[in-house]
Amino acid sequence: WLKLSQRATDQGRPPIEILDGTLAAPGQPLLPQSLHAIKHCVEQGNQALVFINRRGYAPMILCQDCGWQADCRRCDSTLTWHRSEGSLRCHHCGYQQRVPPRCPECGSSAIHEAGCGTEKITELLEQSQQAPVIRIDRDATRRKGSLDAHLATIQQGKPAVMVGTQMLAKGHHFPNLTLVVILEMDAGFLSADFRGPEQAAQLMLQVAGRSGREGKGRVLLQTRHPDHPLLQLAASGDYAALASDLLEERKMADLPPFGHLALFRCEAMSMGKAMEFLQQLAGIPLPPDVHLLGPVPAPMERRAGRYRTQMLLQCAQRAPLHQAISVLLEQARTLPAGRQCRWHLDVDPIDML
Repeated sequence: WLKLSQRATDQGRPPIEILDGTLAAPGQPLLPQSLHAIKHCVEQGNQALVFINRRGYAPMILCQDCGWQADCRRCDSTLTWHRSEGSLRCHHCGYQQRVPPRCPECGSSAIHEAGCGTEKITELLEQSQQAPVIRIDRDATRRKGSLDAHLATIQQGKPAVMVGTQMLAKGHHFPNLTLVVILEMDAGFLSADFRGPEQAAQLMLQVAGRSGREGKGRVLLQTRHPDHPLLQLAASGDYAALASDLLEERKMADLPPFGHLALFRCEAMSMGKAMEFLQQLAGIPLPPDVHLLGPVPAPMERRAGRYRTQMLLQCAQRAPLHQAISVLLEQARTLPAGRQCRWHLDVDPIDML
């Protein structure tokens, strides 16, 4: 267990202030406190970072009259509006289409965006701030050399506001960055994946660590769930306490590191074929210490036009788990249903979704 007891620059950890994001005005994702802090930061000749781990202008568009929303034709996901490109794009399979001028369902022109991404935050800040606004995400840095050019501009130390995704979360040293505003971190703490809160807390603390590396720093966290106990623990900076709570939960549920997992994933052109294969596997006798959960549809049932199912194996010891895996793999290679789908086994899965 390797502990980092101090920061690389010997500066103290910047405090994380929690702001109630439900008080934000419609169409303005940044609270007045955040906007005031950004303005004060650049007026003092420093730099600020607005972190939102979501590309595009808005994660979805919808009709205010009938409730229609732009969904991907190949995935169980909404299409993200990339306003600068004039397109709707799926971030899971890459499907694209143009933004419809009217609602395809009712013909209404009352189509509006919901939520925000880096594009929208950049546009709003350009309207309200006097300093340059620099957007750094995968879309804005697609051209060769563009990322290096943006980083070189920031390293000059002149007042600026950065808007970025996890590309800016770690590995960067910005001496004049004294303010970080963090948006849209709630999803990780509410994730169906048991590792969601752990990963969200790590990302939050990594982003917060960009602030005040050579002076006094400040971090503002906007959240719609300010009373969430895990989020409050993460914001306090006491990662050891957060880890202790999460480990206690995992111990009660026999989840890693107190138990071991293996995940069978299957996908096919129909849900029936994908489910049939795993159901046949589920009927094979296994060692008594191995618990089988499923098969069930994956959290995102359809991706890239294929239906996805999964079956989880759980055991406190490795030996019975690998014995069960050997039996299932031997049978899976001979089942006719396996030839009508794609399947694979993920031992110690990192992603449960």
